[in-house]
Amino acid sequence: MRNVVVNYLEQGTNAVLDTQETLNGTGKLGTAFTTVQKNINDYDFVSVSPAANGTFTSGTQTVNYYYKRKDVGDIVVKYVEQGSGTELDTQTVMSGAGKSGTWLYNYTEDNYGL
Repeated sequence: MRNVVVNYLEQGTNAVLDTQETLNGTGKLGTAFTTVQKNINDYDFVSVSPAANGTFTSGTQTVNYYYKRKDVGDIVVKYVEQGSGTELDTQTVMSGAGKSGTWLYNYTEDNYGL
């Protein structure tokens, strides 16, 4: 009898998001198994493949849970002169799509002091 291997992966990259689990199939040929969807910080569940439930077989089976990183709000950077508030350059928008839980980087622009 073979095991069922359960993976928790990022959709599109297959990056591992959580510890792989193995359901022991010893002595369970023909019996039902159920895998569990996890809540993973900063990610939304997308799909499971092939199915969350099944029957132990004579071969190893793999169940993959897919997640995508959550969206957050955009960051708008405005370039203004201190004191006067005069706009010095066109604003920059950094998209928050798929960025939940990621680090904001320091943004510097030539000719401007931060």
